[in-house]
Amino acid sequence: MTCEKFGPRPIDYLPCRYGTSRTLYRGPRADLRGPYTLFLGGTETYGKFLRTPYPALVQERLGVTSVNLGLVNGGPDVYLHDRTATNLSLKAQATVMQVPTVQNLSNRYYSVHPRRNDRFLRASPVLRTIFRDVDFSEFHFTGHLMRHLQHQDDEMFLVLLVELRKAWVARMEDVIDRLAGPVILIWFDAHDCRNDDGPDPLKVTHEMIEALRPKVQDILYVPAPAMGTAKGDHTDGMIFSPMEASAARQMLGLQAHIDLARILSSALRDRVPGIPSRQTMPQNTPQTGR
Repeated sequence: MTCEKFGPRPIDYLPCRYGTSRTLYRGPRADLRGPYTLFLGGTETYGKFLRTPYPALVQERLGVTSVNLGLVNGGPDVYLHDRTATNLSLKAQATVMQVPTVQNLSNRYYSVHPRRNDRFLRASPVLRTIFRDVDFSEFHFTGHLMRHLQHQDDEMFLVLLVELRKAWVARMEDVIDRLAGPVILIWFDAHDCRNDDGPDPLKVTHEMIEALRPKVQDILYVPAPAMGTAKGDHTDGMIFSPMEASAARQMLGLQAHIDLARILSSALRDRVPGIPSRQTMPQNTPQTGR
């Protein structure tokens, strides 16, 4: 863990834009003149608190440029409102898309910000009717809203959840339909995904992901490497301030990104024509067996 006052300097994510997009993505801006793999996703793909997230590690392994369009708390809506992903997929050897969360998308109950999909904008008349006693002006983030609504009325929250899941599948289908070339979905925690009765009702279910299989080249269910430590005290290699420590502990750690890059690189070699054969990794690159 790196959070000392006089420790390494904070990460410069080198925010950049592609084309005429208004969305700021993690830099440095990729060189698009040669072959590249496109990465879409949320906080893990963006690589918050990490100097080298898994898209960059895949680039090191394959020798092919990785274009990282991951966004903190990003959902499918951002890729529908911003044509960057669609345009860049036209020349990409493959597009890898991290499975996003359920709540960060607009639906018939509420709207989210088109670029910052975790930002709650407004409740629909339908939602206001269902939850008459809720003052929606108090909420700015979808996560906070969902937790409150579940606490207010479990039964009506389940009605909302059914709609969210349907909207999620439909929105993901829309995104995938706009992407050119092979698309690989990646889910980082297959164990929890397959346990659809788990403690978090907002987790994407196995059934939801499998509904997308006809539209993609493959779906990778990756048990998040050392998930217990990666999301607990395993923050080695992460850079954050003391005030960010709590948030950092909820993220996948560096070792998880290393393992994920290894698995994903192998999958890309096997499934995507034109991806180079295995290259020798540097001797000092840490890896864990499985």
